[in-house]
Amino acid sequence: MTTPDPQSGERLVRRFWDEIINAQMIGVVDDLMSHDYRQYADGIAQGPEGLKAFLRETFEASEGMRAEIHDIVSTGEIVVSRTTIRFDSPPPGWATEQTIVDIFRTDGVRLTEHWDMR
Repeated sequence: MTTPDPQSGERLVRRFWDEIINAQMIGVVDDLMSHDYRQYADGIAQGPEGLKAFLRETFEASEGMRAEIHDIVSTGEIVVSRTTIRFDSPPPGWATEQTIVDIFRTDGVRLTEHWDMR
């Protein structure tokens, strides 16, 4: 297996934050996530459809969600981002602001796995 170019993974992760989260373009999930995308977070079903369902629920339960990317670092197939998420009105039980670290695995074309650290 060829190691993906670090910049391609960084571009995918930046698109995740900019297009899916900030612009709330849920359909971009189909472009960015592999068909067998794995999500390692409680409460989110596997695959692109599971992620889209979680995003729809989150966007509907909140107002003014936005992500500020502080850092994106890549070693090839692993891409790590440090991001602050802010809400004007967060979903029930969520903080108005939280800084998180996300770890993504990429095949160079799509995101294949995701872990988040809160």
